[in-house]
Amino acid sequence: MARAVEESRGDGFVMTAGGLGRVSVLARERAPFIAKIEVENVEDAVKAAELGADMVMLDNMGPSDVAKVRGELMRRGLRKRVVLEASGNVDEKM
Repeated sequence: MARAVEESRGDGFVMTAGGLGRVSVLARERAPFIAKIEVENVEDAVKAAELGADMVMLDNMGPSDVAKVRGELMRRGLRKRVVLEASGNVDEKM
């Protein structure tokens, strides 16, 4: 599942839609200034970046998966344009 998050004037909402492609389009339409997509696995993270997400939020992904996402985005030339955020399964030992 992917969730597109739009923040506007301090109010936020979460919208769930079918497939990353649809989520990316909806996020860009509703928040053209920044598209944030939350994902739960490496494949979806890469797909979100390919579809134009400005920020990819890596939910409950461990250090090894975060490194895989980073490496794959670098390999595809996408890393410099995408902000990554990791939450859950992250500790100071990373």
